Amino acid sequence: MNPTLMRAVVEAVVFAGLSNDDVIQQDAAVAQLEQLASILKELSAEDRATFVRYVQTMAASEERDFGRTARVEFLSSIPESLGLTD
Repeated sequence: MNPTLMRAVVEAVVFAGLSNDDVIQQDAAVAQLEQLASILKELSAEDRATFVRYVQTMAASEERDFGRTARVEFLSSIPESLGLTD
């Protein structure tokens, strides 16, 4: 899987998930996250696992650099929240 595309997807998920009502209407954010989850579930098992590892590595790296921020907490929750883990 392409790391640049994985990063783009992660950043879109983070934007929709962490932005408040002043930035994005919450119903729209939820709808976008549900759509992304649906699309990501179509990945092969191998690609899904690669994406999950990518997100976990990204969360761990940011935690080392910045501590346990709200963003790190959110990153850590992405695989399960999007239904990508068993």
